[in-house]
Amino acid sequence: MRSAIIEPGRGLSQHDPDFRDYRRRLLSAKKPPLIAAVAVGHRAHRLAFAMLRAQTPYNPDRCAKSVAAGMTVMAKTQWAHQNDATCSPPQTSIIEGGEI
Repeated sequence: MRSAIIEPGRGLSQHDPDFRDYRRRLLSAKKPPLIAAVAVGHRAHRLAFAMLRAQTPYNPDRCAKSVAAGMTVMAKTQWAHQNDATCSPPQTSIIEGGEI
């Protein structure tokens, strides 16, 4: 499971400047290489989830702009998703009286 998380981050950190800079910042902050790889992979998975949720292709300019603004791509996508009049509200499940 860990390698499934690390591999997309490894690929993006080799080809995308924002992911490359993020990995370099982690390593310069004295994070161990494996911790940095997992963190970059986690960021890649959050990006992939946001893209799937919004049904949009990867846009490196949008990603760079949101990182520069201090707002993650996922947060921007959630905001756009919540304010889109064409989207239906998310489904909630009730199990034993509590919402999930």
